[in-house]
Amino acid sequence: MTRADLSVIPDTVARWRAHADFQTARECRLTARIYLRHKTPGWRFIHRLEMRRAIRFWHHYAEAVRAAQ
Repeated sequence: MTRADLSVIPDTVARWRAHADFQTARECRLTARIYLRHKTPGWRFIHRLEMRRAIRFWHHYAEAVRAAQ
């Protein structure tokens, strides 16, 4: 996951929101990978939940960048 140049988004609030979506996607993906690696009780549910959240926030981020270009 690499972050696009957010300067293409002219609106400051939209830029902040896109950055927050990107950060959330990264954090969710990292959490999912940690649960996959350590396999604590309930890991399968949490892994799936965090990956879904990561994908959803990644789509929000990509949509904002695409709309600005």
